[in-house]
Amino acid sequence: MRSRLNQCVRRGIRCAGAGGPLDTARTASPANPRRTHSSLNATPAGLAAPRIPARPHPLRTRSHRLPPGSAEGVSTCLSICTAATAGPADIKAAGGFNAWVPLTQPLAVALVNRCMGQPPPYAPVALPPPANTTPLQAALNSNNPINLLTLMAEIKKGKSHDTVHISTDVSPAAGGYGTSYVYRMTMTLNYQRNGRGAVIPVGNNSAVLASAVSTNLVFDGATMPASQLIALTGVGAVGLTEVAFLTSIPYAYITDYQEPGGNVWLPMP
Repeated sequence: MRSRLNQCVRRGIRCAGAGGPLDTARTASPANPRRTHSSLNATPAGLAAPRIPARPHPLRTRSHRLPPGSAEGVSTCLSICTAATAGPADIKAAGGFNAWVPLTQPLAVALVNRCMGQPPPYAPVALPPPANTTPLQAALNSNNPINLLTLMAEIKKGKSHDTVHISTDVSPAAGGYGTSYVYRMTMTLNYQRNGRGAVIPVGNNSAVLASAVSTNLVFDGATMPASQLIALTGVGAVGLTEVAFLTSIPYAYITDYQEPGGNVWLPMP
């Protein structure tokens, strides 16, 4: 059986008012000066929230809260963090984490399939507004091949309200963290190096996601198209790997949190 990957999402989320989006921005830091802003928010006005089917035993989500260890007592916890300011009640009300421009699961699959480096012709991939005016959309509209490494670079060009990904890290050592809440999630994930070849369980070892030259395709099912969670990893050293989710992360995956400046894990409401 695959072990659960425990991620903590540390994110600076602010409530924009009743019914407004929850903005979670990442800031650049000396440890990682190239890190750009990304957002976790409730569904922006005018955009329908993606429907996420209930799963009896969801991967790294809250509907399947497992203790830090397996039945044999072997730890399966692995932390992924990202900076934010919204409290647990706001996260619960938002239904989990969404990008500023959420992608449905089918659209996330289509985006990845377009970016496997294959030659044309290409099936059209139309991002929801305002992401449809970004450099990423321009690249998708071109007749040029795009690989996953380029896709990861393109989504990082997003500016706050037009980002299509949720940025997390395997460790807060990646930098860009201020006084914010830290949220931890538990998932079972697989990965493919550059989106091709063998499907390999991540288990509790984030080091397998690190690479100096390639991007991993990360997902929770047996295959990417059959998965609820789809993500890419950025190029980075062990312990500094960013995991950018192209799908929303349901509240069910979030197990606990830390108060700003705290170091005690508390259960989610």
